[in-house]
Amino acid sequence: MAYSVSRRTREIGVRVALGARSRDIVSMILGQGLRTVPRRIVVGLGGSFSADTCNTVAALWHYPY
Repeated sequence: MAYSVSRRTREIGVRVALGARSRDIVSMILGQGLRTVPRRIVVGLGGSFSADTCNTVAALWHYPY
């Protein structure tokens, strides 16, 4: 999130210069962050489940019956 804000410092400066309230700026930044968090959680969970599934399949493949 800090990286995103640092990339948008000029935009934030222009908005402040045009009269945006600090409340509007904060809500814009938090809104963007809150929209991306669920996506990152889903991707992270999907990756962990797929890794567990691969490990389970590999363990069963080599299991001596």
